[in-house]
Amino acid sequence: MKYLLIILALTTGSFQMKEQDRKKINKLFSHYGSKWSKGIEQIEKDYDVVISRTNREYSLEISSKLPPALKLSMHLGDDEKGNPTFTFDPGFTYPPTPELTKDELKAVDQILKTRKQIWMVTPGNQYLQVFDLSSGLHSFDKQRFEEVSRHKTGKPISYKHTLVTRKNGQFAVLYLKYSEWWDSVFCIWIDQDKKIIAGANWIDVPMGRGFLLSVEDFNFIDQALRKNGDFGVYGSVTEGLLALSKHFQIQLSDSNEGNWWLHITPFDGHGHFLGFSIDKATGSIGSPLAGH
Repeated sequence: MKYLLIILALTTGSFQMKEQDRKKINKLFSHYGSKWSKGIEQIEKDYDVVISRTNREYSLEISSKLPPALKLSMHLGDDEKGNPTFTFDPGFTYPPTPELTKDELKAVDQILKTRKQIWMVTPGNQYLQVFDLSSGLHSFDKQRFEEVSRHKTGKPISYKHTLVTRKNGQFAVLYLKYSEWWDSVFCIWIDQDKKIIAGANWIDVPMGRGFLLSVEDFNFIDQALRKNGDFGVYGSVTEGLLALSKHFQIQLSDSNEGNWWLHITPFDGHGHFLGFSIDKATGSIGSPLAGH
């Protein structure tokens, strides 16, 4: 029994992580670029983390706090020469919950068609992307639900993808994957009780700051542009947010300081640009930045 306890202490330790372990993990992360510079604290914001330890390696079992509940195993340590090592078990794993039934998929299909479209802000460059859901589940065949600039998508073609479904409480979760590697999975989760899209995002590690723009926020920004978006000689955005998104690349960010910030440029990056803030309380627009 004595030896068994010693072995367990060396190989687990998930509930006894000390500050020195946290510092060691963060030091190991620091070798892998700015993406990981905020260390384990950055991961803990979006994932439940269970950590185990051996003499040379920390293993992190992480599970998304969002309804998709995707899991991933990460391993940090150093080799015999003291060089840092960082590996992943291949791919996210889906929660061990049931898949959607045919009737549930039919209901989800109708909810997507009723919503018609969603507006996403991408995690990397904060681009506004409009996704058409009017074909329901078939919408995933017609467009690539990845972070891509619109001008690169070209004409509508068939996009090869994997669709996985799971139940998670009252949520029906759709997992869309367009690449062979684990790096990002686009997820939509539907509240089956309320019959609405409750959320959508790209699930990645660390999580980016992408988000689903709510109907209320979209309408607020749209109305602010229509009412206050005439900048005279600098241009006009009074045609509204949806019309602009068809012709321009829009960067949209939430300052968390009472303002939205928009930066509007042609898709090819050449020509006239506009940048301005929108007051979240009043819809008033600040003085624009403009140029070529």
